[in-house]
Amino acid sequence: MLRKIHFVIICFIFVFLFHCFANETDTEGQRKLLELNAKVESRLRKEEFISDYGFWKENLIPLLKEVVTNGRIWDDEKPVEKLPSLQSFLARRVGSHSNPYFRHALSFYMYSERFKNGDVASKQKTCLNLLKMLNDKDYSSFHPFIYKMFFMGCWNGVPFNEESKNLAQDIIMEKRDKFSIHLLFFLNINDLKKETLDYVREKAAEYKNVMNKDSAIQLGRVLKHKTDLIPLVCSVFLAREENQEAAKRLLDSLHDHGKLIDYARADFLFPYMVLVKRRETVLMLAEYLKDDTVIDLSECFAPRYTGRACLAAIALQAMVEGFPKVLSNRAYKEEDRLECLKWLENNPQYKFKESLDWKNDSDILGGIFFLD
Repeated sequence: MLRKIHFVIICFIFVFLFHCFANETDTEGQRKLLELNAKVESRLRKEEFISDYGFWKENLIPLLKEVVTNGRIWDDEKPVEKLPSLQSFLARRVGSHSNPYFRHALSFYMYSERFKNGDVASKQKTCLNLLKMLNDKDYSSFHPFIYKMFFMGCWNGVPFNEESKNLAQDIIMEKRDKFSIHLLFFLNINDLKKETLDYVREKAAEYKNVMNKDSAIQLGRVLKHKTDLIPLVCSVFLAREENQEAAKRLLDSLHDHGKLIDYARADFLFPYMVLVKRRETVLMLAEYLKDDTVIDLSECFAPRYTGRACLAAIALQAMVEGFPKVLSNRAYKEEDRLECLKWLENNPQYKFKESLDWKNDSDILGGIFFLD
């Protein structure tokens, strides 16, 4: 009996020592993070200016840069010597305070070359973990920012796995808000459960030119704060999936009692229309290319060509292969407008681009996804 007890004690000591040595890497990494958190919490308790760049430059950025460059990103990956994981920086709280460097840490990684050049599997893991945060009420104060990073990082070349497809739909059906509904654009109609598809069809049927109510607003994207986006997004999703009825409702909303809609609503709607790759969409946008109005929105800037024709040209270059490049609304001139019209006339057999990307189409994608 005594020998058995000794044997159990020896085994316990061996396992304990093995665990300690095996986690020495984690312990060293966590120590660095704990030191950072102690400094941060001290400043928060003293109500010192936590956004001071000098403090972050000295205490956060060097460690964060090393982690993003050489460390592990998520906790379930193999530990890297003497470095914490990036996930450790994404905790909800630092002590009793909301994590003041959450946004900095997440954006640092999402903009990094490591994420941009990562393989599909690593990006899928990142997108899944972001979806898990979006499904966690404890992260609710960070949700608008997480959505922005998710939309930007997961748009290109990140096919959802089954877990992500299901989780995205769970979020859509639970939240039913202007942020979550945009997750539809990362799914195909065949991915949707019956409950989700029924909801999408029901909301799309409610889209009845709602954008025409706010014509007095100068900047179209302000409409995001005034308009229920769910019917619009559901309509765009169905139209993208070849639903004729939804497509017709959308195209009809680009007319206001037979007239072209004003600049504000065009600025708001055109980015969404880019996702509806139909020849009817191109024909409708071509009508706006005929508008020769120049609007200078502010005396603070040099005069800009901000007519509806410029908005249509930006949308068309994002949709159509080989369409004349629009550098910016500042650079857009009358001769550019005429060139765009001539191009459509000379290229009736144009082809649609396969996808949008943030590098070349930030005006369009930003118009869709920057919601806060």
